[in-house]
Order: sequence, then structure tokens, then C-alpha cells
Amino acid sequence: MNQVISLEITSEDFRQNYVPEPIVPVNGRHWMLDFVPARDLLKATLLKRTPSADPHLFRERGANIQALDVRLDEMIDVLGLRGEPRPVGHVACVTASVKLLVRMFREAVSLR
Repeated sequence: MNQVISLEITSEDFRQNYVPEPIVPVNGRHWMLDFVPARDLLKATLLKRTPSADPHLFRERGANIQALDVRLDEMIDVLGLRGEPRPVGHVACVTASVKLLVRMFREAVSLR
């Protein structure tokens, strides 16, 4: 009995062409709400869209966090970042942090 084994090489076999699938949160919470640079970007966007936002926006405490998370989750859709995959690894986290901080500074500059 003959068996044929196919040894076709595809782009998925090479690490340089690997693109991870976006991670869908299990509990419904987006990863940006727990990633500090992303959270700061979302806060800057919220302040830009709603200048009368809570003055204690950067001092999160108690029950205010849940109400703030709902508003920040809306900002993820406003910025169009809902489909962004979670950074995995040290280099990806640093790169994502820099990109988010640059975007946050652009939001802050456009406030004026």
C-alpha cells in the first residue's frame, strides 16, 4: 500500500509571514482597558470629545472605574481600534506603547 505525503510549503510555514489572529476577549473586556498606554490614549480621546468629562479622570477610584470603563470602551470604537490584536511579547508591547503614546500626543495637541 502506497502513501503519498505532501510537503508543500506555504507562507504559514515561515515566521516572517506569520500574522496572529486578533484575540477575542473571553469576558467581553477589551485588552486596551488594561494596557496603560492604551488607556491613556482612550482618556485623552474622551477628554477631547467631552471637555466637561469628570475632572478626576486620571485619578481612578472605587465605583468610578466601572463607569469610566464603559465610556473608555466606547472610545475604542471611536478610534477604530476594536480589531487591533493584543501585543504579545516584550518587543510587541514596547512597539505598541510607542505607537499609542504618539497617537495620544497627537490627540492632546489637537485639543488646543
